Amino acid sequence: MKHPAERGYLVRNMVFWAGLTFMYFSISLPFARHLIYALPALVLVAILGDRSARLGDEAKPFLVFVLAGLILSPLASDEGLKDLYFTFAGIAIALLIDIPRIKLWTLFCILLAAIVTYFSLFGDFRSGLKFDLADSYSSFEGSFSFLFGLLTPLALIEKRYRLFVLCLLMTVISLKRIAVVAAICACAFVLFGEKRARHILNPAVMIGLNCLLLLVILLYGFGTFDWVIRELTGQSANQFGQGRRALLSLPALEVFAHPEQFLFFGQGPGSTYLLANKGFGVYGTAQRMHSDLLKIFYEYGLVFFCIFVGLMYSARHFATRIAFLFMNIVFISDNSLIYSFMLFFFVICTRNFDHGSFVEARVFRHQVTHGASTP
Repeated sequence: MKHPAERGYLVRNMVFWAGLTFMYFSISLPFARHLIYALPALVLVAILGDRSARLGDEAKPFLVFVLAGLILSPLASDEGLKDLYFTFAGIAIALLIDIPRIKLWTLFCILLAAIVTYFSLFGDFRSGLKFDLADSYSSFEGSFSFLFGLLTPLALIEKRYRLFVLCLLMTVISLKRIAVVAAICACAFVLFGEKRARHILNPAVMIGLNCLLLLVILLYGFGTFDWVIRELTGQSANQFGQGRRALLSLPALEVFAHPEQFLFFGQGPGSTYLLANKGFGVYGTAQRMHSDLLKIFYEYGLVFFCIFVGLMYSARHFATRIAFLFMNIVFISDNSLIYSFMLFFFVICTRNFDHGSFVEARVFRHQVTHGASTP
């Protein structure tokens, strides 16, 4: 008969493989995308079996986001509460004291199989293959770009140059402009080297830079850059941002009119949906603001915004900070904070670079269980 701890280890692995399967279905079979939302319940079973959990650097900002949302739940809308669950569903796997390591090449092959599955079943190529970087359009456009983009700098860290080139190529092919920009910026910091990059990728500097980014987003919504964008791109600011200029004008006007309202608490979880619905003139479905940086600030306030960013760049491992940099840039113009499949992928990628924690967790559990003496 297997030892209880050994059985727990098998359960933990089963939960991980189930989560990976759910992620695959989420991105390749849209009708099965809800399966990943069952992951927190499975993780809870594994944690109860292990009698131990883990709080790693890769999960801290997101867990604090969920905790802050629960504290502010009296101010939350239904959509705001859903957001908390979607975020938690994605990072729940990080609470396991150990998960199997998967090589980056294997993760790339999984993504490649998923994109082939999706476009084989649901792709529309009747008008041929198209690609337009300026208009952010590709026949293979989709959320795959975020996942391939996240793998790109991590492959560069591991000096797997063929994988790096393939990941970057797939990021461009499955075009999301912000994912391409994020991948290139993250790779630039990898090339700077860890010692020099840490001078920038630390809480103090990145909180300041993110506050500046937030100001730029608000100024864009306010119309400050309309003329410059038209001169540089030949497109209106709203066309260049695929409708974001008109959408972001609503929070920009509100924030600049009453900045004191956004210092400590914000307007509550889910309040950006109400604002976006107003902007679109649609009230039957939840419209998104398409900027997670603005969402965090508007819903939770400037103080929490700074805490969230600070936790991202407090990670011990350089690879984790690089992964957070990628996510940080994506947060500028996308709503990936609630993409459960992306957060799951983020966790398993970063845990590959922080695999020593399992031994520490096992020792801690053994000491608690058997009462080891203090040296």
